[in-house]
Amino acid sequence: MFENSVALGYLRLHPEEIEDYLDYHHVIQKQRLDYMKEHDPARFAKIPEGVLRRTETNYAKVAPRFENRNGKPRGSWCRVSVRDMATAVGKEKLYVAFYRFASSIHHGDIAGVCAQTAALEDEDILDVDILPSDAWLQLALIIAHGSVIHALSDYNQIVAAGIDDVVERANNSFMATWGKAQP
Repeated sequence: MFENSVALGYLRLHPEEIEDYLDYHHVIQKQRLDYMKEHDPARFAKIPEGVLRRTETNYAKVAPRFENRNGKPRGSWCRVSVRDMATAVGKEKLYVAFYRFASSIHHGDIAGVCAQTAALEDEDILDVDILPSDAWLQLALIIAHGSVIHALSDYNQIVAAGIDDVVERANNSFMATWGKAQP
């Protein structure tokens, strides 16, 4: 949810990139179909020809916008990293303190493994916090709740949805639940 709120905040600041955000779907669709064609040909054969043609046509229209230096599709709709987007929307501290940490746990990199391991003070052994764990549950819920509200607010501004009252109620709910301002 944090990453979604960062992306929406970034799009609010850079509406010229909304089309890229939406059109990257065609890149993903093409990649999925290419994977299916290679690894699950029986399932691929069941896809209607019109769907395949439409996917190829849509991909051909947008592909040049997403090519990297090698002519391959880049890995994201945005040219800048999630950290750079977080910085642009004023969430770099949350990115460094929370998202990077949570991402390490999710992806199982060495920082995530170490984050689940703590040396016991009185003993020379390591205590591993086996997942699933509720050790970081409250922080995760606070960040997720705040991120939903940020995403809702940014969406409201981007599409002029006119749901200011909903955003205000969500803010009030956050304060009532957590007793502090949103992250």
